[in-house]
Amino acid sequence: MRRIVLLMVLVVAAAGPTTWALPAYPYPTVWATVIDVLDANQILFQIVGSSATGWIAGSQETVRYLGSYANPADPTCGPVATRVNYQMVFGRLVYLEFDQVLRDEDGALLAYVYLDGAGYSMVNAMLVAMGLARAAPLEPNTRYARVFQELELTATRLGLGCFVAP
Repeated sequence: MRRIVLLMVLVVAAAGPTTWALPAYPYPTVWATVIDVLDANQILFQIVGSSATGWIAGSQETVRYLGSYANPADPTCGPVATRVNYQMVFGRLVYLEFDQVLRDEDGALLAYVYLDGAGYSMVNAMLVAMGLARAAPLEPNTRYARVFQELELTATRLGLGCFVAP
C-alpha cells in the first residue's frame, strides 16, 4: 500500500499544472458508502446523504466512473486495476460529482468519485495516473477530459502500470 501511495505522489508531481484542475466543481453533492466493487470501472454503494434533493438515504446505486476506463478483459491489468480500486474504496465513504448526463444506457450513475468531500482525491484520476486505466472521455461528460489525458500521457511517459513509454 505504501508503494501505491508513493507512486501516486510521484505521478501527481510529474503531472505538474494539470493536477491544479482539481478540486471538483461543483463540489460533490452525494456521499455514500461503497458496499461492493464490481471491477475497476464500477462500484455499488449505499447513499448516506446529499446536499441536493431527490436522493434517498439508504438506497443503493451502481456507479460507473467517468473519464477513465480499465479493460477488465486484460489478463494482467484488469485484475490489478480491480484490486487497487477495491483497496481504495471498499467500505469507505465516497463523494460523487456528476457531469452533464447522469446515467448510462444501463441505468448506472456516471460520476467522478472522490475519497474526500472537498474533491481533492478523485479515484477515477488516480487509476489513470497509476497507469491502470486509460483516459476515456464520454461525451458530453468531459469536464476533466484534459486532466485525464495529461495523467495518461504522464503514466505512459513514466512506464507506469499497463503503459509502456513509446
